[in-house]
Amino acid sequence: MLAPVYDVSRPSAAELIRFHAQLTAMHLGPALISYAVAAAQHCQRSSTTIARSQVDHLMAHTCLEGGYHGVTDGRAFQVSPGDVGIFDLSRTWHATCKPFRHLSLLLPRTLLEPLLTRPDRAHGTVLSGATPAGRLLCEHLQSLWRNLPQLTQDDAQRVLLGSASLIAGCLGPTQGAHESPVRAASFARIRRYVDTNLTRPDLNAEQVCDRFGLSRSTLFRLFAPFGGFAHYVRDQRLRACFRDIASPAQAHRRISDIAEHWCFNNEAVFSRAFRRLFDASPRDVRQAALAWATLPEHYAPRSAPAPSMTPLDTAARMS
Repeated sequence: MLAPVYDVSRPSAAELIRFHAQLTAMHLGPALISYAVAAAQHCQRSSTTIARSQVDHLMAHTCLEGGYHGVTDGRAFQVSPGDVGIFDLSRTWHATCKPFRHLSLLLPRTLLEPLLTRPDRAHGTVLSGATPAGRLLCEHLQSLWRNLPQLTQDDAQRVLLGSASLIAGCLGPTQGAHESPVRAASFARIRRYVDTNLTRPDLNAEQVCDRFGLSRSTLFRLFAPFGGFAHYVRDQRLRACFRDIASPAQAHRRISDIAEHWCFNNEAVFSRAFRRLFDASPRDVRQAALAWATLPEHYAPRSAPAPSMTPLDTAARMS
């Protein structure tokens, strides 16, 4: 059930009396909210998992019972009941969970990331339930779960916009919303333009400044949380390459052709940048994705059903 998102393994036999798991999920268009109850387990999101799943969301995850601890980007984290953890599903991490009850909201990157001034720092952030921000977000996720079945799809989409803003605000001034609505709107508009023109070889700071009437210093300040404008463009192109390389529908295309399509003309430079971002080579990603696609149906993740406001099959259970 969790294979599209995590690699899961059981603890040692000495720790395990009886394994059980229950998962209930609701699809909200490109977003997903899920409730899980399960026995103790180890879980990780490795570069191989990322390659096969092609899930590119940000997750707000609250622990209702139990708890877990783990490591992401070399930093240890711990989530206790009432806390909320924020995780970027395009990046690696691993954790050890006690028997638990969890509630998770997965939001598309395009919905939440533009609201963050330091999106690179959000991954692995834990908001303590002892703080007003952590308590508010934990209560919001529970309220969202209880009330979603009564909402229409249109209502749910509007509520999700509010949820994204609340998450950004709870992350605080160093990671949360931009200083002013005007600046936030300008930044979002520029990012949409950049993200839809990544295949243009002439996409550069000068061209964007001319189009939006900005100075180079203003553009740099807007993209400073990403390491600068050029760094942002490169990483977005690398993410696009990742999606194409990992897609079974693109398996007939050479990796070098995909890289060139996204404006990487030097194969060695592309491979080094790709490995730095994803901790795996382009060839490793393709092999992992193809191997997963050939697994029997009961192992491979099924395609997402049409958007529905009702729980998927009420609940998926195994014990």
